[in-house]
Amino acid sequence: MFAEKGDLDRAIADFDQAIRFDPKDVSAFENLGNTYFIKKDYDRAAAYFDQAVRLAPDDAAALYGRGKAKQLSGDIAGGNADVSAAEKIDPKIFPSR
Repeated sequence: MFAEKGDLDRAIADFDQAIRFDPKDVSAFENLGNTYFIKKDYDRAAAYFDQAVRLAPDDAAALYGRGKAKQLSGDIAGGNADVSAAEKIDPKIFPSR
């Protein structure tokens, strides 16, 4: 909700709190990844997406997010591998296709 309003720091605080309450909350890790991605902190975004992938290895959205963050951090090969894995799990993850 706060991320949608542009209050990214408040959104981060809320997602961090959600993780403290439930350290296996995949959506909180994904939301943190997305929020840091918006802030262009791609390394941190990739780390949170990585946590989501560890908890839910078949989560195409988390794999895709991690892949895009890796690509923008300079890990092109790793990013491409994640994006490809996400596409295999859910081909609809790519809205333009």
